[in-house]
Amino acid sequence: MTGGASCALCPGACRDADLTRLLTGNLQWLWEQLAERADRRGDRALDKGTVTITAPPQAARRAAALGLLGSVPLAAGQRKRLDLAALTTRLRGHGPALTSAAVAAHAASRPLGQEAAGRARHAARLARWQARHRVLLSALPATAPLRPDPEAAWAALRRTGWVSCLAAAPDPDALLNALAAVLTRLPATGRADPPPPGPRRDRRPPRPGSGH
Repeated sequence: MTGGASCALCPGACRDADLTRLLTGNLQWLWEQLAERADRRGDRALDKGTVTITAPPQAARRAAALGLLGSVPLAAGQRKRLDLAALTTRLRGHGPALTSAAVAAHAASRPLGQEAAGRARHAARLARWQARHRVLLSALPATAPLRPDPEAAWAALRRTGWVSCLAAAPDPDALLNALAAVLTRLPATGRADPPPPGPRRDRRPPRPGSGH
């Protein structure tokens, strides 16, 4: 039996399951391929849709998967489109809530789909910051000397690496608010840098005998 609801590898799908006959060396090839698909998709269940698997060259390993993949033996190197719902139904004979991703996670000894989930969270944060950036720039008063187009400004921030700096900031929202505040306080020229200096004067002390 496995850890169930408190399992660190899968979201409770292994509860009351017996994985002994599934976690064998001859089936490792199958779980490795399914783990790769789960990681790529960010899918911690793999109980819907299809995936394509490739049969290993070893006959014993292909034979070990017959009960899970169907009754027709696979040839070495053969590619098969696997119905995940059908595989889930077969796995439920080993545990009432088992999924292929749960078994694959236990075979790999790690939780699956973490990288894709992280990418999705990062994309959601970027979308939220972009929306906040758009609202702030659109709300600049008509008197502001510089009113950038929100979409063009965001594209420029991404191109120059400032969005990455935003993601690394302790408080990205405060940084965006500060940016909008700076734009409202720019001088009429729309630039914060000082005006070019006038003619340069030599402020060095005169050298002895120079006549100055």
